This record gives sequence, structure tokens and C-alpha cells, in this order.
Amino acid sequence: MVSNSNIRDGAGIAGHDIRILLVEDDPDDIFLMKRALNATGMSIALDVANNGEEALHLLREQNAEQSVDAVNLILLDLNMPTMDGATFLRHLRADPVFSRIPAVVVTTSDDPDVVRKAYEIGANSVITKATSKDGMMRIMQTIVDYWFHTSHLYYVD
Repeated sequence: MVSNSNIRDGAGIAGHDIRILLVEDDPDDIFLMKRALNATGMSIALDVANNGEEALHLLREQNAEQSVDAVNLILLDLNMPTMDGATFLRHLRADPVFSRIPAVVVTTSDDPDVVRKAYEIGANSVITKATSKDGMMRIMQTIVDYWFHTSHLYYVD
């Protein structure tokens, strides 16, 4: 099920609202990541999809309607039903419309083979999920700081 929420009201960065797509099937992780993103103090519109198929549908629907600003960042779990994160990432990178959206894999695995595979199929970053609320807060703050303060995002006019 796809859900939308505004983490914060107000201005985003450089005149753009921040829009993040969270692709995650674990309700506890979704709750924790939403809470952590809210604590960043940034104005974030958050869409949540429970698997890769829902995420692709949401991206395509938003693109067709052109009623919603483009997604600036995707936070992606790898282990999901219906369409897993790796398959979603392959579809994302093969699509000329969505291929430039940064995708950060946030996974429970720290297996070097899983990390290597994620980068090989197009992840921009791979991060192991924290096991505590405070740890997840630090991770989300670091992600937001890097992608929305440090790096330069690509905007489609």
C-alpha cells in the first residue's frame, strides 16, 4: 500500500520541496524512519511504498500526472515481497525518466556480497540499518545532511 505524508510543512531547499520515496515493507522500520526524518528539521514530503512494484507504480503515476514534484531521493530496503529492492533498482536504472534519482539502500545486512551487489546494480549508497531508535535518528540525519546540504542534486526542469 502506498501512503503519502508531509513530514514538515514549509520551504525545502533552493526553492524545491524535498520529496523522498521510502520503499520498505516493515511497519516498524517505516515508523522509525518517518520519526527520524521528522526529527531532521527539514521540510520533507514522504511517500511510502511497501515493495518495488508499488514504488514503480507511484513513480510512473506521478510522472504521468505531473501533479507532484519529482522524487529527490529513494530510501530502499532490499528484502521485500512481490518485487524486491534489487529488482526495483534494476528497473529504476533502466528507465531514462527515473534513472538519475539517487537511491540509498538501507538494509539489515552488512554482508560484503550484498553491499557489492547493491552498488553493482546502481545504488548510490548502502547503509546498514541501526538497531536502536537513536542509531536510526543519526543515520537519517546523516542521509538528509549529505543529500540535501552537502551534495548537489540533479533537478529536471
